[in-house]
Amino acid sequence: MIRAWAAFLLLLAAGVAVAGGFRSSPVDEARKASQDSLSQILRDAEQTEDLAGPSPGALFLRSLVVPGWGQAVLARSRPDLKGKGRKGFWLDMGLAAGVWGLSRYSEIKAAEYRSYAMQEAGAARHGSGSDYWVDVSNYISRDDFNQAMLESNLPDRRYLDQADDWNWGERDRLIRYRDLRAMSERAQSQALATCGVIFVNHVLSGVQALRLARTPGPVELHATTGAVLPGIGLEASFDLGRLLH
Repeated sequence: MIRAWAAFLLLLAAGVAVAGGFRSSPVDEARKASQDSLSQILRDAEQTEDLAGPSPGALFLRSLVVPGWGQAVLARSRPDLKGKGRKGFWLDMGLAAGVWGLSRYSEIKAAEYRSYAMQEAGAARHGSGSDYWVDVSNYISRDDFNQAMLESNLPDRRYLDQADDWNWGERDRLIRYRDLRAMSERAQSQALATCGVIFVNHVLSGVQALRLARTPGPVELHATTGAVLPGIGLEASFDLGRLLH
């Protein structure tokens, strides 16, 4: 509000300067002095806003995006909050690394079970989508799968292309394939669950930044008595922030 009024007055002074350009030199000097004063008011208003810092909502959004960011900004003007939010930040880094590791492990196992199926069952190199690899896991051969689809009245689900053929022959090979695929799927599920934890961590960090921004900082109150005895006095100090919370 202060900045808006100062800008308005500065523009008003500029207009007066243009309209009064024909006046005498003393008037010009007075007008220049008034403009300098208004410029100083505007600078003071900007400095006041900078000292006030971002709003609680802005701090919430900062920590919502990067855990600990809002707390770090707030700690610039609140030394008592130094270090707040660091745990959330490093937790986020650890969880992100975990998601990457689990996703990578899932991809490695997926490539491994597909390669195993191609070598041991003659499965298609590229398959026919994710459902193909599920069907390869559930049926020992393409013929068994097609027969099951006919019995279930789902003829359109059959694999009619010879390129999609597979046959495990021995059930032990199929069990090994299922184990490899289960490892891949389990890692992918854990990665998704970790993403959920990351989301919760971001929200909690934002809420903490918002709460800290709305909590007054510590204010020390000092009370000193006069001399009870010659050369002896009493002094008491209270932390108002701790007394109120």
